[in-house]
Amino acid sequence: MNEILQQRIESVQAGKNITHAQIEAKRSLREQLERDVENFLAEGGETQVLPIGFTHFKDGVIPQSKAQAISNKERLDREKAIELKNQAIREYKLAVKEQKKQRYEAQIQDQIAVMSKFESNLQNKSDFKRLAAMAGYHPQYLKGAAKGRTKLNAAKWDQVKKLVKSFEYSEKRIAKAIKKPTKNPKRKVPSAESLRLKRLAEAKSEAIKNGEKSFIAECKKCGPAKFILQAGGKVFCYPCHLAHVERLKQKRMTKEQVSTLEQKRKRFTYNSELAEQTKLQGLRYFNGLCEKCGLTEFRIVGGGRKYHCVHCSKASAQKYKKWKRENTGATA
Repeated sequence: MNEILQQRIESVQAGKNITHAQIEAKRSLREQLERDVENFLAEGGETQVLPIGFTHFKDGVIPQSKAQAISNKERLDREKAIELKNQAIREYKLAVKEQKKQRYEAQIQDQIAVMSKFESNLQNKSDFKRLAAMAGYHPQYLKGAAKGRTKLNAAKWDQVKKLVKSFEYSEKRIAKAIKKPTKNPKRKVPSAESLRLKRLAEAKSEAIKNGEKSFIAECKKCGPAKFILQAGGKVFCYPCHLAHVERLKQKRMTKEQVSTLEQKRKRFTYNSELAEQTKLQGLRYFNGLCEKCGLTEFRIVGGGRKYHCVHCSKASAQKYKKWKRENTGATA
């Protein structure tokens, strides 16, 4: 294997060492040979076609004396010479790498020393930004170089050192006096409305804890009144709700509108009670009244705080997917 490799190396080196004059000599020799063959054939000469693999050697075997024999000593000497060259190359590369490492560490230490001295003489933080702008660096990048995290280009570092040496520091600015907060700041007195809302929240929490659907609390308009607790956790003042219904009637609502509102209120009451019972049983589905579907299956969502019609939800989702395909080209 080593002999074949050596032969390939020698052949490549021989190809590289061929000069232009040698190439021209070979070309002229080839042309002369072609002319001689043409003249030979023109004078009546005949050529003999030899079969493939023709040889004068007996049985086509080259005698041992004709082959180039390489002794073990020569082969070992060649391998030893190659290994010595490789070792020299490895040592040279290692020395170059070590020199680069030493130069890197030396410049890092130089950066830390020069920039630390510069920062100790700073009077204003804006001076560092001014130096970075003069050197053509971002302030954060220059700070990284000052702390030894980044190595600057050698030419740029020489430029930075010259700028630091001739840098003109600005005068120290007088800091504005900042008022210290008092130990016992005055607390704001809560308003009557915030106190009322706090009492309302406490009454609501107590009603939820006791499993009640209504409780008595103070209303902003009615004073102490009855509040209804909805399934979603919302509450409303019952007298205010009745007054709102009356105002709607006074706006000349048609019989159909009044009937629709009453049906909606009945559906809400019916569905809220069923949702509460279903939640207590640990279930998620119940049969409720839907405005579009009538008596159908409902599903409790949001940790039991809300519920919706299963059929209407599926129809809405399909409608949204169709709109999304038409407008954005997204696949369902």
